[in-house]
Amino acid sequence: MASSPPLRLSSHEWASLHTELVWIYDSVVAPEYRHVRVNTGTTGYWARYVRAGSVTLTDTTGRVIKAAPGRWLIGPRGKGTLDVGETAHLLSIHFLCQWPTGDNFFGETGVIAFADDAFPRLRKQAEQLERAVRRQHPDAQVGYARAQAVYPDFLRQQGLFVGWLATWCEALAALGCNPAYGGSGDERLTRVVRRLNEAPLARSFPRELLIAEAKLSAGQLDLRFQQAFGLSPWRYWERRRLEHAKRRLLHEETAVKQVAYELGFRSDAHFVAWFRKLAGDSPGRYRALHSSERRDAGA
Repeated sequence: MASSPPLRLSSHEWASLHTELVWIYDSVVAPEYRHVRVNTGTTGYWARYVRAGSVTLTDTTGRVIKAAPGRWLIGPRGKGTLDVGETAHLLSIHFLCQWPTGDNFFGETGVIAFADDAFPRLRKQAEQLERAVRRQHPDAQVGYARAQAVYPDFLRQQGLFVGWLATWCEALAALGCNPAYGGSGDERLTRVVRRLNEAPLARSFPRELLIAEAKLSAGQLDLRFQQAFGLSPWRYWERRRLEHAKRRLLHEETAVKQVAYELGFRSDAHFVAWFRKLAGDSPGRYRALHSSERRDAGA
């Protein structure tokens, strides 16, 4: 992978990304997680440092990746299988680092394996983060994200997570990974992405604003955006709206009607039809299938 120059955005734009620590543990893998098959697409990333034993990952293409002690395996969460030995001891992290569309921060990376001594701070910061999480949530299971804390304690923990995340970003960039959006080298498209991220979701697609920002015709804008990012500005906008709906639906106390209102739909029926077309399920079924994912996260 060829690395592009570092992407530069404003602090406000960086703040629009969704970052979250979902779970972290540092222990011998429990028997129920030694042979895991993931049959549905999941979001975010995982990072596993092998302290002892062996780890084998197999993706949907049949590609097999093995790691011995002293190596990291990092990649987007997705379909495939995980097999670890009885003595396997992992420092394992599941986290989110996503654009407003719900797409992972980096483009297609696949699984990346590298030695600990290539980026030693990554493990050291992860160990510090894991100890802080255990102190704050001593009785929590692997999926601790719903465990409660006061805001100052959350911020201290978040500071450790963000520090680790910065090192993770630097490591993947050094290995040739590039951001999924914004790294086209065309400042006009960077401005268009900025407008798409900032536009209120309850309003209609801001096509005229995008055309004025890019100083291109509608056809030229669509073509260049598609070539740079693999989708049209309209599809980017729809992904952003869908990601908002998905996140809101994971909060069981949020009514479907409220989510529809936040996205500018005039009726629940129109929202349900739109959501089913893009997500493949009704809002209610999506909530039932996915609301427990973070409570029951595994290896």
